Amino acid sequence: MENILIAYNNDPNSELHLFFESCADDAKQFCVDNQHCFESVCPPGLLECNVTPNIHTFSIFFFAAHGDSYGIYNENDDDIVSTRTNNYDFAGKTLYTVSCLCAEKLMPELKRNGLDTFVGYDDQLRVVETEPMFRESAMEGLKAILEGVDKDLARSRMFNKYTECINNAKNDDIKMYLLHNREHLCFE
Repeated sequence: MENILIAYNNDPNSELHLFFESCADDAKQFCVDNQHCFESVCPPGLLECNVTPNIHTFSIFFFAAHGDSYGIYNENDDDIVSTRTNNYDFAGKTLYTVSCLCAEKLMPELKRNGLDTFVGYDDQLRVVETEPMFRESAMEGLKAILEGVDKDLARSRMFNKYTECINNAKNDDIKMYLLHNREHLCFE
């Protein structure tokens, strides 16, 4: 049984807050379905001081919040996890995020510090909040990991889910956004 931290930005003033909250709801349900323990953190408690002191108690971290090349941020643009925070306690753990650009600089920093698995994106994550395919494809890898499949199969399932959603999308813009997300997925 894994212990998972689910951190998400559902602040109503934040862009994509409905997407982030829906992804977090899925993560919670995956935990329940697979009998994993979890704790969740959201605004106003979405703070580095509520994440880093407890890193050692979790094996998997799920973040649904805005990010950039250097980190993941809360509703006030404060660091939650970034290249500027203490990241040594992530050694041997999994970080799964639906935040933009984090694979660019944050992932190499965390991997240097011993992170076992990183799932995120090396470009902007494109999302249409009203289209469930974006959430379903972005969350398939976490679902697979929490079901206990190995990382290679989880990566394959996520890639295949993106392909399935691209093939089933009725709108060309949605297809292009999903294709963009699949091409910029980093599952390392």
